[in-house]
Amino acid sequence: TKSCPPVKNFTVGSIDEELRIVAQAFAEQEENVAVDDESSELRLNMILSWYQADFADSAEKLPAKIVTFLRGSKKDKLQKMIDSGKPIRIKYNTYDWSSNASRSDTFISSKVKPNQLDPVKAVFG
Repeated sequence: TKSCPPVKNFTVGSIDEELRIVAQAFAEQEENVAVDDESSELRLNMILSWYQADFADSAEKLPAKIVTFLRGSKKDKLQKMIDSGKPIRIKYNTYDWSSNASRSDTFISSKVKPNQLDPVKAVFG
């Protein structure tokens, strides 16, 4: 979907660094993380609400985690908001379920054929 982070294959030896890079790229997009320091508002992708527990114990602690994924002026603005001690209002953007596939095809169930592979041979040779 358009609101979903990019999906890629990660490598065992570099997964932490690869996840850090993907998280930063996701957070750089305004539709995923927008910081309005004048109104002390943080607008986030709905995924960060659905999976909040994976990032922070509470919504109040979420800005402190989000700032670790940011760079540049966006990071500076959010860090200033956190340091001020004033409440940060968090709003979540509506999730865009539309496809971002550039070469997708319409699903036609009558064109689906049963799998011709023997699952035992596919696994054990």
